[in-house]
Amino acid sequence: MRFTDALTGLPVTIYTYAPAWATPRFNELEIVNAPHDRPDTFRTLSLAVNKRYSKRWNLLSSFWITKNHEWIQAIQPTPNDVQFPVDNTWNWEARASAWCFLPGRVQLGAFYRAASGVPGQRTETFSSPLLLQGPVTLRMQPFGAQHGPVIELINLRAAKTLALTDSLSIEATAALFNLFNTSAATSTSYLTGPTYQHITGIVSPRVGRVGFELRF
Repeated sequence: MRFTDALTGLPVTIYTYAPAWATPRFNELEIVNAPHDRPDTFRTLSLAVNKRYSKRWNLLSSFWITKNHEWIQAIQPTPNDVQFPVDNTWNWEARASAWCFLPGRVQLGAFYRAASGVPGQRTETFSSPLLLQGPVTLRMQPFGAQHGPVIELINLRAAKTLALTDSLSIEATAALFNLFNTSAATSTSYLTGPTYQHITGIVSPRVGRVGFELRF
């Protein structure tokens, strides 16, 4: 059957089955395994640089990048599922954390994280009484054609230890999460229609926290 892509206006072919097959006689369950010629593969390169504690500070950092080759559906039950079936995207993440120990039993720490944006692909749902299997949702472009922004976060923490007695102390801490209050998208709708490219999830907003810990 021929439909029209609501975004581009181009024709779209969708497969259905003959009315003669729409009977309980053809309604059977079949147990199948993923085909052996469709393996998922992931190739990752990772690096780490660490500075051990000296001169009152240390640093931990890492970076990894992964090339994906993953079948979006291990089993393709109908001809409508063969379009753009593979995720061939790249993902990466960088992290760094540092601590500084100052005189007076004061500690300062910082954490940084950056990650590649969340990939996606445009989809579209087609509906017609002539589609005996019901509405059909098609993948309309390769996975990764849509991509969210890079996600960056910076967290800070400070701590001060106060000795009350030889065996009793209290540690006061203050932390700030998402220092610059970024609102990068963590999920987005790519379904063609009124919600196309609408952001459905963002990074949590800036949060401050103060705490006290009694040690004995």
